[in-house]
Amino acid sequence: MNDSGLEFLLDQGGLAAASELADWTLRPADQLQDLERLRARFGSEGGRALYDLELLRRRARIKFRLADAMIFERGGLEQATSEPVARLRAARFQEIGVRSITDLGCGLGGDALALAADHEVLGIENVPLRARLAEFNVRVYEPEAEFRVEERDLEAWSDIETDALFFDPARRDSGGRRAQSPTEYHPPLSCLDRWLPRVRAAAAKVAPSVRAHELPPDTEVDWVSLEGELKEATLWFGDARRGIARRAVILPGEHVLEPSSDAVESIGAIGAVLLDPDPAVIQAGLVESLAQHLGARRIDWTVPHLTADQRVDSPFARSYRVTEVVERPLRQLRRRLKERRLGRITLASRGVTIDLEKLRPKLRVPGEESAHVIFTKRDGESVAVICVAPGSAS
Repeated sequence: MNDSGLEFLLDQGGLAAASELADWTLRPADQLQDLERLRARFGSEGGRALYDLELLRRRARIKFRLADAMIFERGGLEQATSEPVARLRAARFQEIGVRSITDLGCGLGGDALALAADHEVLGIENVPLRARLAEFNVRVYEPEAEFRVEERDLEAWSDIETDALFFDPARRDSGGRRAQSPTEYHPPLSCLDRWLPRVRAAAAKVAPSVRAHELPPDTEVDWVSLEGELKEATLWFGDARRGIARRAVILPGEHVLEPSSDAVESIGAIGAVLLDPDPAVIQAGLVESLAQHLGARRIDWTVPHLTADQRVDSPFARSYRVTEVVERPLRQLRRRLKERRLGRITLASRGVTIDLEKLRPKLRVPGEESAHVIFTKRDGESVAVICVAPGSAS
């Protein structure tokens, strides 16, 4: 999507034509033919804009429930917050009673559309195309919202007249390279130092891989997972803090795990159940707290796997019923799979250096039975755990 394409969609009736593409297959093999059909009707720029928009809308459905009415460009969609995560964050601002919020780096409006449901929102964006998209996309959700966008350079921005801030810095450079540290964000996280004293509350979105020593002092952090995928970390400041240094938040359902003051560091043999903690729990450093919460124990200090002696159902971990633990797995595993006719296996590993794709052909054996094979460590030694996922009849 470029400025000409956006002009066609917004000002030349292109959006009315976009609905026609919803029923098209849009297979890669047919791309040239599809583009020729569209360009014949809508011109070069219009045809390309319609084709790209339909592809992006299909990708965006996993993030936005009204994706088919929104407008996207590729880079903005990749960086946009998923709607359930944005609404979770907006709810905390509502809880503390702030009236106005400035969305710094609003992109195409992924967070603003949630914030604008209950707040007066000013979006600041330095990419003109994305600023126009934010204005449009917020109106898709909130036609009467108190929302406006200004095209400004965030690093020079200082005109703060708002109750709260949400800061979403770019985590990729102009060449698409992912930032390795908050100091490489654009603008850097350090800009918060001059903004925070002038607002009641603030939040910042950072990469979930952020390390504790890279964060500002007195920061509270939520690591957020959606459908088992670690999405981001949110930093909280001012009145938005809750007195809890780190939390793991699991969506959907908003399940929250906090540090346990009486968490016991225990290690033991693999029992009837193997538990694989959600990545938000692992990144938040709450594996011991989860063990205490579930009545489970660790199997090795270098891997996050937990184990229990009876079935455990939890939103914070995936549970597997253990059927066998194979020692020296590279020597013995194939034989055991063959003996048990486990010809349909799913491989996974934690804390073990192993190339699963190279190993997969070597483990092919005849048989229709299925199982999960998880490579992990037990008391310092590599093992393979043959297990069954919940709901399986095997």
